[in-house]
Amino acid sequence: MTSFKTALVTGGAGFIGRHLVALLVKKGCRVTVLDPGAIQNMFPKGVNVIKGSILDDKALAEAFIGVDVVFHLAALSHLWARDKKQFERINVEGTAAVLKAAKAAGVGKIVVTSTETVLRSWANNNPFPITEQEPTPDVEDMAGPYTRSKLKAANLVRAASSGGLPVVQVFPTVPVGPGDFGLTAPTKMILDFVTGKTPAYFNALLNFVAVEDVAQGHYLAAERGMPGEEFILGGENHTMSRFLEMLEDVSKVKMPKRKVPYQL
Repeated sequence: MTSFKTALVTGGAGFIGRHLVALLVKKGCRVTVLDPGAIQNMFPKGVNVIKGSILDDKALAEAFIGVDVVFHLAALSHLWARDKKQFERINVEGTAAVLKAAKAAGVGKIVVTSTETVLRSWANNNPFPITEQEPTPDVEDMAGPYTRSKLKAANLVRAASSGGLPVVQVFPTVPVGPGDFGLTAPTKMILDFVTGKTPAYFNALLNFVAVEDVAQGHYLAAERGMPGEEFILGGENHTMSRFLEMLEDVSKVKMPKRKVPYQL
């Protein structure tokens, strides 16, 4: 049994969100999902579904009624969008709206989902592993509109924590696993490989983590995390070549032999 009785999960219809909702229900928690893409039959019996956006004040107010803990996962998580302003609206303004609603509702704990990509500049060649104590990079050092918006949101969370809001922040690495119907970037990468659409690869070093473990990390952050704390939710480091070798072994699809040069 969980120490909290009721929880709100924004973005609960997403990849991590659905695994988290299932875990919370299993722990005996009453769960409300706020997500414009949510459908009742996505979730276990008893989950309260509100088809609404974090940018909708009315939907937010309804979702926060009687909630002990909030898990804020809602975000535009794709690396590209036709309208770049959507990253700012959903990831930054949306996070600000959730934090404001949580404060007004007197929520006991807020867990906000960020991403490990905001913890270090893409141009930083520090060879040592990133830790939770990594100095915060500048927004201008982020690689694109997605990571810039997520770093701005992370900084909003840190400011809210300094102002007394009981918020904990988690930074997942590269989540992989079942049930990713929206095709996040890692899943799309795997799908392209097994369907023969990957002619070459860049031999980057990535940290892969099971999505079920990411959900568990969110739960533990709510149970044990202290306000202001930050946690990296990671798994195993693999070069892209090693990861493709593992996919080849499982799928019997031959991995590409061509490597993309770093300079390109």
